[in-house]
Amino acid sequence: MDSEQLREYGHRMVDFIADYYKTIETFPVLSQVQPRYLHNLLPESAPDHPETVEQVLDDVKAKILPGVTHWQSPSFFAYFPINGSIAGFLGEMLSAGLNTMSFSWVASPAATELEIIVVDWVAKLLNLPEQFLSKGNGGGVIQGSACEAILVVMIAARDKVLRNVGKKALEKLVVYSSDQTHSSLQKACQLAGIHLENCRVLKTDSSTNYALRPEPLQEAVSKDLEAGLIPFFLCGTVGTTSSTAVDPLAALGKIAKSNEMWFHVDAAYAGSACICPEYRQYIDGVETADSFDMNAHKWLLTNFECSLLWVKDQSALTEALSTNPEYLKNKASQANLVVDYKDWQIPLGRRFRENGSSNNALKPMDSEQLREYGHRMVDFIADYYKTIETFPVLSQVQPGYLHNLLPESAPDHPETVEQVLDDVKAKILPGVTHWQSPSFFAYFPINGSIAGFLGEMLSAGLNTMSFSWVASPAATELEIVVVDWVAKLLNLPEQFLSKGNGGGVIQGSACEAILVVMIAARDKVLRSVGKKALEKLVVYSSDQTHSSLQKACQLAGIHLENCRVLKTDSATNYALRPESLQEAVSKDLEAGLIPFFLCGTVGTTSSTAVDPVAALGKIAKSNEMWFHIDAAYAGSACICPEYRQYIDGVETADSFDMNAHKWLLTNFECSLLWVKDQSALTEALSTNPEYLKNKASQANLVVDYKDWQIPLGRRFRSLKLWMVLRLYGAENLKSYIRNHIKLAKIFEQLVSKDPNFEVVTPRIFSLVCFRIAAVDNDEKKCNNLNRSLLDAVNSSGKLLFSHTILSGKFVLRFAIGAPLTEEKHVKEAWKVIQEEASFLLSK
Repeated sequence: MDSEQLREYGHRMVDFIADYYKTIETFPVLSQVQPRYLHNLLPESAPDHPETVEQVLDDVKAKILPGVTHWQSPSFFAYFPINGSIAGFLGEMLSAGLNTMSFSWVASPAATELEIIVVDWVAKLLNLPEQFLSKGNGGGVIQGSACEAILVVMIAARDKVLRNVGKKALEKLVVYSSDQTHSSLQKACQLAGIHLENCRVLKTDSSTNYALRPEPLQEAVSKDLEAGLIPFFLCGTVGTTSSTAVDPLAALGKIAKSNEMWFHVDAAYAGSACICPEYRQYIDGVETADSFDMNAHKWLLTNFECSLLWVKDQSALTEALSTNPEYLKNKASQANLVVDYKDWQIPLGRRFRENGSSNNALKPMDSEQLREYGHRMVDFIADYYKTIETFPVLSQVQPGYLHNLLPESAPDHPETVEQVLDDVKAKILPGVTHWQSPSFFAYFPINGSIAGFLGEMLSAGLNTMSFSWVASPAATELEIVVVDWVAKLLNLPEQFLSKGNGGGVIQGSACEAILVVMIAARDKVLRSVGKKALEKLVVYSSDQTHSSLQKACQLAGIHLENCRVLKTDSATNYALRPESLQEAVSKDLEAGLIPFFLCGTVGTTSSTAVDPVAALGKIAKSNEMWFHIDAAYAGSACICPEYRQYIDGVETADSFDMNAHKWLLTNFECSLLWVKDQSALTEALSTNPEYLKNKASQANLVVDYKDWQIPLGRRFRSLKLWMVLRLYGAENLKSYIRNHIKLAKIFEQLVSKDPNFEVVTPRIFSLVCFRIAAVDNDEKKCNNLNRSLLDAVNSSGKLLFSHTILSGKFVLRFAIGAPLTEEKHVKEAWKVIQEEASFLLSK
């Protein structure tokens, strides 16, 4: 990352995108390419050495744009629109430039607080009941899609019922909707473990303009109650995908309430229209609902992905979706002073989905205005990087700070870009925790780079919805190509490549990757042994496995008492012992349970422990378990031949994930997942509504990535990974990783030389686990001392690092990986730590 290079190449990309919009009407709206066209135009492997921006942009023109279906064309009338705008594009640029990971309030306060405020603004524009606003028990959140919104509220409703009636009643839960409801509901049922025979799809016809009639609903509910089943979830729609039918909310809500069902209203498309008073009537009765969603990216000039979800009872979400690992604990969260949106959604990580504003002359989209304001935003972001070291790394604001600085409602009339950027400087940046600072050493890094930023700009500029091949062929084909490229850099077995039965896909996070493979494994087993065996399924991992696994179990309906969290200790450097696993599996088999899923980790979050992949894989295979390897952090290091050893045995795995956004210079989000058997995913995750059918898909000539993931829609994420691989080249990426590991060695040596400190676990990659050493074996005093040291250093704003607990010891984590970090930053950080420690030890 270099501010002046970012400026130079950012301006070029703005001009490229502005020229695209200037000529957009010259392109055929629907791409005319044939399946696998791009495989014949791109090399089979990533380049070893960097190419120029000019070469890449020439290839975008010659090879990518012909394969794009132009969703922003004025002649695009298919599906529903996804709105790109100048303001939305500027917001995407700023989000990509800041490149924060906003899973909790403390991880970036402004991201959480701005989200609360703007989602409240939209709720007020819609005149939603006060129960949906943040000032009470309810509130709103930005999800990636309505699919995710429906899934999280269904899981909240499911768990709320099962807490009362017992987990074994899952097979009795019934969902109700019309035959016009979006296929997202069917997928949510599949993911949440609801038996599809318990999904009541009620017939509609032209007599009600295809709206759901209350009478058939009441009849179906009564019949199910008589049969001893449990009605628990009703989905009504405002603006169905087929015909924009509007269900009668008030009447449906009355039935839901009288039968204690969760009532969700899906207004993904038409919700935006309801900000107009003359269309507000179509959500009359929304006060009877428990939750409500609409997609701002469909019709509210907000770039994809921006789906708004409101709930009346936020605790229903957090009780179902919350995980609280030690390494994410902080005072503000533990005191319940803040909202942590990680507990309102599926993944841990989340983007800063901020949107720009406009001035009086700003059009929704205009090539020359896009050029003008795009250049201003590039300069703003370049200047931010030029001055990034002047900001305190950890934001120093207090909870609720932004509510006092912004108005309670959205403005009625446009403001200028200058006003918005002034507010970003004065009100947003003070509330940002600066993940791209060279003195950021907390958690694990999320890497921003010039190439990654350019890829994000291009993705935001094209603003396509790439759920199927036909929806934008280049997006699917480039993803297949670049994910294969990374597989080859990792020297993964051929079964993981796209040319056979396997293949790779870009997920938003490792959380989503783990969830989809767990659901694939779950459904594969249940097809053999029957759906009622869900309560017998057992998952295995170590106590060092990421909390994503626990959340995946919660989401997939796996009983938490069937999650075997096997203890590790310092004898194996906190790696999972095969003997412990085999013992647990044997015990469960004797008890008549079904071992079905094992998660091994390469580079655990607490200490970068590496599980013995080959030995674990052998046990998994002999017991017919799905074996997943989570290498979210350390997988990137394994492109270096000297670190490839840490994934030896990967050939025994069924699936493997790594986050390119952690350590491979690719902006967040970009999590790569490979599977040996893609049919296991598609059988579990596929939906095929009439309005998405097309010849290429029906002839099985193409990959449709909608069937490899949770949501329907997907961003053109492969562009940024492609640009990173081309503009840096494999050899430079390896050098980049090696440099961070070298810096970690330097820090480890500094710690080792100080008699007041000790290294707690051997360093493998670029994380050093250390602490002030215990005196007279007084571990309690030692823990308190290290906690005080962490707080003192972080509150200074000079650097940021984090902690974990290992064998009851409070351990400090120093993770090196920010693109701007140099040796001087590491040494300066150590000096600050030493000074604060000396002060504490002198008390």
